[in-house]
Amino acid sequence: MGGIGWREGAQAAVEGGFLGFGGERVTAAERALIDQVKLAFDASADEPIKAGVVAVGSSTEALPLAGCKVIITAGPTHEPIVRDHYIAKPDSAEQGYRFAEAAVALGAETVLVSGPVNLPLPPGAQLMLAETALHMLKISEHELPCDIAICAAQVSEWRLSQPIQEGGSTDNPAEKLELELVPTPDIVATIAKRTDKRPTLVVGCITEKENAIENGRKNLSTRGCDFIVVRDVSPAAESFTSDRDTVHLISDDNVETWPSLEKRDIADRLMKQLAAQLLTRQQKRGP
Repeated sequence: MGGIGWREGAQAAVEGGFLGFGGERVTAAERALIDQVKLAFDASADEPIKAGVVAVGSSTEALPLAGCKVIITAGPTHEPIVRDHYIAKPDSAEQGYRFAEAAVALGAETVLVSGPVNLPLPPGAQLMLAETALHMLKISEHELPCDIAICAAQVSEWRLSQPIQEGGSTDNPAEKLELELVPTPDIVATIAKRTDKRPTLVVGCITEKENAIENGRKNLSTRGCDFIVVRDVSPAAESFTSDRDTVHLISDDNVETWPSLEKRDIADRLMKQLAAQLLTRQQKRGP
């Protein structure tokens, strides 16, 4: 599947063309089961089914997130100024999209709330398009409840306090334009501090140039989430010019450092850890 333009993606989402089932919504778990049945019938009767494929009626060990719902935010937000000008933080959205791929692979019903980017939709995920921080938060909260929320989007920290009226001073680009800015909502903190429909696990994602672990711990405390994924771009981590990233996974009682991993490997490792955490919490709650 090739890259999908922002406007084309919006139209395809309306028409249901992403899923290829005539617009019907099919969850990741249902899609995984369909694929498993197909592979099982295609396999030779005297050959074992390949690793990772679960026979119908067997346990869901290979799909630990089957029956779970995961919401992932990804990409930048564009806070409009006037016409084709906006406030944004750069974000390729690749890590967020990799998270979605990994969630689908583990059997989760996956909702990807994406800002404006030009990336192919991870197969099996449901795409929800958002342009501003307020819009992204509204969509994310509308999709609750869920089991896991991963806020990987690089949300703009500022927006205009009031929209600029077209036809005013901006018609003359030589004139000075004064902007009054206000903070955008902190999406991960808003979701993590909910008193109702709070996800079982809330994960925040930040990028730090220095004091990565210390700043990650502060974010964990002030935002109220269960985990913080810190992308370490300090000179020692050498992440700026590499296709690989060093990240720190921080929780209340632990810090794990994963050096020099591709984004796909980071996503796979994180989703497996979150699946294990869900299972542990379910076992503690009991039947």
